[in-house]
Amino acid sequence: MCGFVYPTPQGNFHREDPCWCPFITHASPHTCGILSALGNFLAQMIKKWKKEGCSQKPDVSGPVRYAIFGFFFTGPLSHYFYLLMERWIPPEVPLAAVKRLLLERLLFAPAFLCLFFVVMNFLEVGLCYSTWDSSSFGTGILNLASVGGIHSEAL
Repeated sequence: MCGFVYPTPQGNFHREDPCWCPFITHASPHTCGILSALGNFLAQMIKKWKKEGCSQKPDVSGPVRYAIFGFFFTGPLSHYFYLLMERWIPPEVPLAAVKRLLLERLLFAPAFLCLFFVVMNFLEVGLCYSTWDSSSFGTGILNLASVGGIHSEAL
């Protein structure tokens, strides 16, 4: 069992347990990857269960995509964001919980959601089908009109 790791004021990390495992306790991408994949798999099973006559096999690529996103993005980004938030807004600050909540909900969550959609788009359809279209509405948006037989003229 690995010990809890926490930053000291000098910037280095202190370990409470002699069998310290820095990768597992520090970044936790394993947990995020496994939970993301399990969530997608369970969603597929619930959808299949609601359609009783459906003999469709579960899509393996869905949990793999979510595991990749959880392992490489959710775990490390969340971990380091919350470490930075501990330094920016220490618990001793008045209304620290409210300030942390607002920082997380107003800055981190929208950026993370955008990152989720961009990465999932790349993992689902690949880079060759997604294009950056700056002609739509005068701003740059991700154009997925060519995916699935939908043509830009129809939109």
